[in-house]
Amino acid sequence: MAALDVRLRGAHGVTLRDVLLLELLSRPDRRAHRICVLAQTLGVSPGALVGQVRRLEERGLVTRSPCQRDRRGILPRITSEGYARLHAVLDSQAYIGSTAGTD
Repeated sequence: MAALDVRLRGAHGVTLRDVLLLELLSRPDRRAHRICVLAQTLGVSPGALVGQVRRLEERGLVTRSPCQRDRRGILPRITSEGYARLHAVLDSQAYIGSTAGTD
């Protein structure tokens, strides 16, 4: 996984965990889930996910808004730049996978 993180950071400026979160947020059924639900789905602590969301927000890949039902809750949402970055990563990985083992 470390080698993949290095490739992703170099080519796209994101880690595998970032890609997993962006992919999860891009799903229609996951666009409005709170941090605690997303953290459980991803198998990370809510605190770690808050930090990750903050970093992605600083880079314009996600936004955060308060939960209407519970003001303490945070709802991260993928931005158009986040979609573009996710698709760039997925396209490049598909290409890498399709050319693996060929010379």
